[in-house]
Amino acid sequence: MSYQKALALIEKSVSRPTLFSLKLPQSLGITLGGVSIGLNSGVSDKANQYIEYFCKDAFIPDVRLETAIALGQEYMGIAREQPTSMIYGKPLTITIIENTDYLAYNAMRRWIDLTTVNANQERGFRSQRMNYYHSYVGDIELTKLEQPDSIQSDDVEYKKPLRVKFINAYPIQIGQITLNTEQQDTATTFVTSFTYESYTIETEENELLR
Repeated sequence: MSYQKALALIEKSVSRPTLFSLKLPQSLGITLGGVSIGLNSGVSDKANQYIEYFCKDAFIPDVRLETAIALGQEYMGIAREQPTSMIYGKPLTITIIENTDYLAYNAMRRWIDLTTVNANQERGFRSQRMNYYHSYVGDIELTKLEQPDSIQSDDVEYKKPLRVKFINAYPIQIGQITLNTEQQDTATTFVTSFTYESYTIETEENELLR
């Protein structure tokens, strides 16, 4: 392949992994007839804005097919792998750079606490039970951003070639926060992992990826 042909195929430059936006649900609960009925408050707008800028990393998870071996289904003696189910890569894991108010950590802790009655142990009351599933799930949106094809003004609006919507997600782990007297010039970070049922990928034209 010639250099000119390769250049023509990549005329809009390569994708940059540093450009993305994460939005967490602001209300949690069930959806009936397309209408969201929030049973619990979700992640506040302030926490969402902070996480949008200070989410250090996230990823669009893998998807794969579970298969079963079918012998001689079409040709005698020939084995075929027949897809039986679609598997979505889990969990969704993100890393957040925290500020001195612990805004993001408190938001994540409040969300995971919604799964369990008395998750944050009270004195004299040690028993716990799990809450109803639909009272703490919500959708997460991860948008892949890219530089615009042409910049005509100072107000640059990123392209959004992919938007991933994680359906009925909730946190299953909030990672440890490491404290160390020798790390004087290091930002404090923590990891949160979410499970979800499935995800939908949409293109920039708000159409489902087909």
